[in-house]
Amino acid sequence: MDSVHGFALNGETWQGEDVFRPRGKQGSILISERFAEFVKQHGFTNMKLIPTEEYVWDPLRKGPPA
Repeated sequence: MDSVHGFALNGETWQGEDVFRPRGKQGSILISERFAEFVKQHGFTNMKLIPTEEYVWDPLRKGPPA
């Protein structure tokens, strides 16, 4: 895989956890919208929350797929 420009979860394999490590995205931790709201309400810092549809990993700078 050359790059990732957004992704979605498979509802059939996700079991509703609020914090989890997704298969195929080693080193990443995903959180639910519910947990993101909890983070916001309690003023947690030292983390960057990126919506999955806005996530970009493009080490070769090839840009989004055609």
